[in-house]
Amino acid sequence: MGELLSATFGIESPVATVAAALAVIVLLGLVLLFLRQTFAGRPRRASGQGPRLAVVDHVAVDDRRRLVLVRRDRIEHLLMIGGPSDIVIEAGIGASAATAQPAKAAGEPARPAGPARIEPVPRPARQEPAGGAKA
Repeated sequence: MGELLSATFGIESPVATVAAALAVIVLLGLVLLFLRQTFAGRPRRASGQGPRLAVVDHVAVDDRRRLVLVRRDRIEHLLMIGGPSDIVIEAGIGASAATAQPAKAAGEPARPAGPARIEPVPRPARQEPAGGAKA
């Protein structure tokens, strides 16, 4: 092996061989340190954990809009997407009231944690056609 190193790299003493091996180890360490610093911002998950974000269910409301139930960290959010603007129908489903609602600014009224009640719109009374004729 000494002859191979001597012929290839011009290394003739064992001290030079050890110095070359140490230089290679230091270079590998620097590359590893650079890669760790470059990708340090990505969150690390323990092995075996599932994805943090998932679409649980979705349903079409009309041709453009959809209701989408999204789960993030065991908390679900109901969204309506596809219209002129995307809106959050209900946030924090399955979470305690403290984690479901973000901190409110001073002077801002508090909203209940549950879903908003939608009142039905009364239908107008049916009118008979003029002249007493039945349709």
